[in-house]
Amino acid sequence: MLGVISQIDDDYLILKVKGSINPDNADEFAKKLIEARQKNPEKLLKIDLSETEKISGPGLQALLELQRGEKRPVTLCNVPSDVMENINASGMADLFRISEVIKDVQVSENDLIGHFGTTRIYKLGNDKILKVYADDTSAEQVICERRRGRVALKYGVPSLLSYEIVRCNGFYGLAGELSNSRSVSSLIRESPVNITKCGMLMGQLLKKIHSVKVNPEDLPDINVLGHENINKAAKYLHTKEIGQLIDIINLIPESDYMIHGNFSSRYAFVHGDHCMAGGFMWLARGNYLFDLGVIYMTHILCGEFLAKPLTGIEADDAKQLCQMILQSYAGDSFKYKKMLPFIHAVGLLNLVLFPVMFGLGEDLTEKFIALSRRDLFPVAENVINVLSNLSPKDDEETEKAQEQINK
Repeated sequence: MLGVISQIDDDYLILKVKGSINPDNADEFAKKLIEARQKNPEKLLKIDLSETEKISGPGLQALLELQRGEKRPVTLCNVPSDVMENINASGMADLFRISEVIKDVQVSENDLIGHFGTTRIYKLGNDKILKVYADDTSAEQVICERRRGRVALKYGVPSLLSYEIVRCNGFYGLAGELSNSRSVSSLIRESPVNITKCGMLMGQLLKKIHSVKVNPEDLPDINVLGHENINKAAKYLHTKEIGQLIDIINLIPESDYMIHGNFSSRYAFVHGDHCMAGGFMWLARGNYLFDLGVIYMTHILCGEFLAKPLTGIEADDAKQLCQMILQSYAGDSFKYKKMLPFIHAVGLLNLVLFPVMFGLGEDLTEKFIALSRRDLFPVAENVINVLSNLSPKDDEETEKAQEQINK
């Protein structure tokens, strides 16, 4: 039995929808929505779906028609996960303000398959994965990561599907489909023989990501995020060091091509002869060197102390994997060697940006800052000189450089 119950709560008209909306009653549903709205036209509108069992395409269209008649966004609140999947599949999720029902899930340490900083990754059943943010990460930030993952899918990037926001032991998490795949880190831990194949597939996937030109409204600019993270790191740094970081990041050409932001053996998944990406919290628009620099930093520059926590594999295996990824990406050894000074330079920059971007906590951040004082700041002028040889920050020149890398 379909029902639409109206109630007033402060500035809101709340329409509580009960039952299932299907093609047979979608017209009735639309009529009830309009009638309830006409009785209270001045209030902000909120649709409570907590008791909605199912909503079909025509039902979603009724909600969309209601939104089109509003001057302000309609809020969909208490959205059950099954209903949320239909909204996501319809492509309408970005047209409303949405507050989901966030259910609690239980995992054991036996289900743990990886960890990075304060983030834990668990396997749920045979073909699901759960990423838990064991810190102060908000539901809105987790929702943002899911949205960016859907942007990657929209642009044709082979990706794991993240579909449900959950709570686990008081922390927010993101559940997704493994699609019969295995993470690169787990494959290499199983056997280092897999390094060559995994590195080749990761390099090819990264080229695919970097070949995608993105509308500015879909993803943030990594250069802007970089400046924000320099500000976050400022409390750890001297004034001169902050100035050097700003000089370095200002020399990296801007771009509207997609970058992953945290591409590593933890967030690359292999299925047969294909590789898929996961972990989209920092998906952005920017220069390909940001991604290559992060890979070089996590797999080589931090190998002495942090390679295993960052990548999930031993330091020597991480170094070999990084070299294979970059050679696969470049296409031949000549291009690889030509790119390497720029990759190394941006990798050094990420010694400072990376820990504050990912909220790794005071202890890990202090270790990264110590590494940067040993490896980056003493040679900062050399890094600046290397990056000054990059193409000018001109859109046409940047696109030419990008196209050359993607060949």
